[in-house]
Amino acid sequence: MSTKCSTRSMIRAGCVAGLVLLLACPVARAAWLRRKSGEAAIPGLVQDLGAAKWAKREQAQQQLIRMGEEHLDAVLRHGLETLVSSKDPEILFRTRAVVEQLVGAYIFQEERGFLGVTLSHLPVTVELDGRSWKAIEITEVFADSAAEKHGIKAGSRILEIDGHTCGPQFGVKEIVEHISNKKPGSTIMLVCSVENRKTSNVVTLGVRPWFPNDPPIEVRRKAFVDEWLMENLVKTMARLGVEKEEKPGKR
Repeated sequence: MSTKCSTRSMIRAGCVAGLVLLLACPVARAAWLRRKSGEAAIPGLVQDLGAAKWAKREQAQQQLIRMGEEHLDAVLRHGLETLVSSKDPEILFRTRAVVEQLVGAYIFQEERGFLGVTLSHLPVTVELDGRSWKAIEITEVFADSAAEKHGIKAGSRILEIDGHTCGPQFGVKEIVEHISNKKPGSTIMLVCSVENRKTSNVVTLGVRPWFPNDPPIEVRRKAFVDEWLMENLVKTMARLGVEKEEKPGKR
C-alpha cells in the first residue's frame, strides 16, 4: 500500500472513530441528531414556501426564520441556492424575505470599527522607496482613540491599509468604509509615511461613536443586507454554474 493510501485510510479511520465517540455520548448524540434532523427539514420547508395554502406558506417561512438561530449557515446556503435555481415566484419572494431577515439579524453588526482620526480630503504626493505615493494625511488624532493608543500622530500620511494602496480608487471615503465595516476589536495593518520614513502598525480598532451625519441604523442595515445578498448570489451562481438575468426574489 502506498504512503498516500495509508494516510487516507488513517484519516478516514480517525473520522469514523471520532463519530463513534461522539455518538457514544448521549448528550452529544442527541445534539448531533437534532442538528442533522433540523438541517434535513430545510429543503422541504423551502418547497412549502410555494404551497397552495397561504397558511402553510406562512408557517414554513416563520419556521425557517426560527431555524436560522440554530442552523444559520444551512438555512442561508439553501436559501441562496433556491434564489438562483427556483422558477416559482412565491418561493423566490418568501425565500428572499427569510434570507434578508436572517442576515439583518445575525450577520449585520450595529457596532462599527473606529480608528479615531480626521483625514485630509486632498491626497499628498510622497516619494518613498523609489516610488510615488498618493497618501492621505492624518490631520487630527482623537484623545483615547485606537490611533492614539497605538502611537499614531497627526501629520502621518497613510500609504496603505490592509494591502489597499491609497489613491484614486482608495481615498478617504473608501478608508472610512473599510474601517467602519470591521468589528470593534478587530485589527488593521496601517502603513504610513512618518517624517519620510515608512512605518507599519497593527492597530486594534475601537468602537465608532455616533456622528450627526451618520445614516440611521435601519438604512445601514438595509444597505448591508442588499450588498451581502448580491455578493453571495454571485458566488452561489458561480458555484452552481447557474445564469440568471433578473434579480431573484423581487416582485
